[in-house]
Amino acid sequence: MGLSILLAEQILSMFLTMIVGYIIVKIGLFKETDSKIISNMVVYICSPCVIIDAFQIELTDDKLQGLLIAVVAAIVMIGGTKLMEKPLHFNRIEKASVIYSNSGYLLIPLVGNVLGKEWVFYTTAYNLVQTVLLWTHAVGIISKKD
Repeated sequence: MGLSILLAEQILSMFLTMIVGYIIVKIGLFKETDSKIISNMVVYICSPCVIIDAFQIELTDDKLQGLLIAVVAAIVMIGGTKLMEKPLHFNRIEKASVIYSNSGYLLIPLVGNVLGKEWVFYTTAYNLVQTVLLWTHAVGIISKKD
């Protein structure tokens, strides 16, 4: 039950952040176009800091094994989607969407607050592999002709 409450608190926190953002735009403190600046700050400043911080740990055998599992899990998504592709009649966009979710911005803070900072290491490793594959494998999927 405790984990469910923590998860609900984090989701509520994100909704409150969205509501505050909406109100700030409506009362004129920010313009809709300011979101690009804020997004760039998150992508180019905050996210790299979170990644660097996540890897500031002692690499024990357990951590390396967990890192390997995270990397394998990221790659397994490709194989799992390949198996579901024909029975579910995925087009190329659906296939890429199943393999490459936009989980970084939601998942990293959620994992950090629910499971603890040490788990951000594994989440970040998973997302790093997903990002590399997104800009290589996913581009190939999307640019193919059906």
